[in-house]
Amino acid sequence: MKRTIIVNQRRFSLFVISCSLLLSIGLTLLFGFLSNRTALGAEVSPTRVVVVKANDTVWEIAQPIAASQQRDVRDVVRDIYELNSLAHATIHPGQSLRVPSY
Repeated sequence: MKRTIIVNQRRFSLFVISCSLLLSIGLTLLFGFLSNRTALGAEVSPTRVVVVKANDTVWEIAQPIAASQQRDVRDVVRDIYELNSLAHATIHPGQSLRVPSY
């Protein structure tokens, strides 16, 4: 087996750093392209806006939508959370929520 001897340490370090940089840029571009392609191919569902009334909950808003679309209420609640970027279940009267249309 033939051994390779590094003659110029600085040149070797520059080579390794350059290869690492090119590899990371290539992977970033590849995954960026794939994620954009996935996002562009995603199906956009139609939505409508609902104004929250006093004592409304996300669950109560989701129930008629789920019934009309023959879906599980939990899935519709999750969709409402995602459409409105809700972090918790607190909603207020007068607040506008985007919901899947039915």
